[in-house]
Amino acid sequence: MKENLKRKIAWFVTTLQEAFSAIIPYFLLLSFLTLFFAIVNYYDISFYFINKNSLKPFLDMLKWFSSIIIIISIAYFFAKRFQVSSIISVTLAIAAYVTVVVIENPDHFFGNSYGFSIQTLFVPIVTTIFLKFFYPKLNLSIPLEDENVHIYRLFNYIFVFAVAYFATVATYVAADNAAEYAINKFESIEFNMSNIVALFLRDIAKQIFWFFGIHGDHAINALTGKELLGKEIFPNLNVAEFNRLFVVIGGAGAGIPMLIALMIYSKDRLLRIITRLSIPLVIFNINTLLIYAVVVFNRFLLVPFVAIPLFNILFAYGALLFIHVEFLPHKLVWITPIFIDNYIKTGGNISVYIIQIFLLFADTLIYMYYVKRFMDSQSIESHISMLENNLDIPYSIRASQNIESFIAQREIIESNARLNNIIKDIKTENLTVYFQPKIDLKANKCDHFEALIRYNKKGKVTGPDFLELIEKARMAPVIDVWVAKEVNKSIELWEQEGFSPTININLHPDTLSNKQALRNISKILQGRKVNFEIIERSFTEGEEAIRGLKSLQDKGFGISIDDYGVGYSNMETILNYKISELKIDKGLIDRIEERNGAIICENIINLCDNLGMKIVAEGVETIQQVKILKKMQVGYVQGYYFAHALPFDEVIEYAGKFDINKYLHSVSNGN
Repeated sequence: MKENLKRKIAWFVTTLQEAFSAIIPYFLLLSFLTLFFAIVNYYDISFYFINKNSLKPFLDMLKWFSSIIIIISIAYFFAKRFQVSSIISVTLAIAAYVTVVVIENPDHFFGNSYGFSIQTLFVPIVTTIFLKFFYPKLNLSIPLEDENVHIYRLFNYIFVFAVAYFATVATYVAADNAAEYAINKFESIEFNMSNIVALFLRDIAKQIFWFFGIHGDHAINALTGKELLGKEIFPNLNVAEFNRLFVVIGGAGAGIPMLIALMIYSKDRLLRIITRLSIPLVIFNINTLLIYAVVVFNRFLLVPFVAIPLFNILFAYGALLFIHVEFLPHKLVWITPIFIDNYIKTGGNISVYIIQIFLLFADTLIYMYYVKRFMDSQSIESHISMLENNLDIPYSIRASQNIESFIAQREIIESNARLNNIIKDIKTENLTVYFQPKIDLKANKCDHFEALIRYNKKGKVTGPDFLELIEKARMAPVIDVWVAKEVNKSIELWEQEGFSPTININLHPDTLSNKQALRNISKILQGRKVNFEIIERSFTEGEEAIRGLKSLQDKGFGISIDDYGVGYSNMETILNYKISELKIDKGLIDRIEERNGAIICENIINLCDNLGMKIVAEGVETIQQVKILKKMQVGYVQGYYFAHALPFDEVIEYAGKFDINKYLHSVSNGN
């Protein structure tokens, strides 16, 4: 249940991050227009082609529409995740948003807060959830068959749309009333706190709002008002000006130190572009683009983003208590850059410059630590290194640098929280290799085994359910090297007991294309009786995989084709490559009692016999399947009917006591 909850949280966060990323171009434009208007207004600049008085309403309209843009994006991406109609979801979210905004402030509809507000997050998420919930119960079940499919789909959503709309509005009103009641109760309590403590608490709340994708300044002003900002904290220095001088060095969360850290450690091309575009904005304390491109829901940056402004408040306030500074009665404008604000407010006091420089340096060092962790967490090489260390592999394996690796990198980012937890949990003490017997029906013995990974999860040994994500992350070569190392240890111990079985080891297609991994595996297993099982898709992975396959054959290892008869099965593979063994897929064995299934299996067995290849029937689970396969004179069988995968210390005993008659007591010779 805990793992399931983690997946749902990661899914939810990823969806919001996708929605935020999609609207970055709009906020980039809005940020630059905001900066342009602020400079024009502050310096009273006039342009013959621009009416300065028309800039503000134009900008306000763009800001208001930013709410609609956000709602469209969030509703669209959540609809994709929930697999409901995107058009219906977006339309419903806009209708519900307009309704709740009018309910809250009917007289100043266009004067409401804009951007990432509580409503812009709450409404599209809740409407999509309600659509998903009500659709199976209330849709009209009109078949989507002919050319009017779009009209039928619309009719299917009519009642769902209406119920979801009223449910969303009712839920928001109820939540809003509950929140207002709690705030009123809180405000009725008398608190005796200084302005600096109030600012400290205010900034904690503001930064947390920002982190969760809600415009922190708008949200906190709506909740607490702006009265605190006008109060004096030192003579001629109010709380808002103290904040601008020492706390928001480049916007919410101290944007300039964050920007410097990103410029130093950023490896991703897109992130570097966003970082460069943010430079002029952050200098003038416009940090919106950087926050929504990097910070929102980024667990690696939560601590510095919230803690650095608090550190700045405490340090600057403490320093000013001991240093006498005369502040001038000049007003600071919010876009005034660092250092220039000191010149305006103090005439260039050297002590204030020292405080600002120290804070800038300290904040940057803190961000550098966390940004580096964030960048490392997104790196394929970092994940591979961590996995190698956990599995005690003394070899270094580079990630493949093809287009698929970049697709995999995106998938890593989307599943990053789960992947990190998996890698941390994969260690030598909870990962092991079991061996499934391959039975020689003709010779009545068991001296062949297939090596299979098993995972010890809280005392219960299971199959490795994490492999799919590991493979997507292009880390299968690390696992394959580890398996080779463990198999070699087992063979060495068996040989000391006079037991020398042949072991089959599965190789992922990525491993065949990885020269370093293949060199390491070949070195570890050189001289051992080992066959490598590969899926036939490996032959379609390009020339690198084919060269890897041939290099293993040149070193004396046998190649076995796994899962033959389904998927990529191709006669050309058998014709073109020197294959030593072919394994008939369980899907065909399951149908061997049917006429067509028996014909196909028998012909594959005869073909392999004629070509001099060993043949293995895998997935054998019944006595009837064994009877048919024995009659077809198959060489080897493998499956649960004979044995599940065995731990190392049970292999010798099983092989030594093996007697086919215990399993085939009802099978007479030749039948």
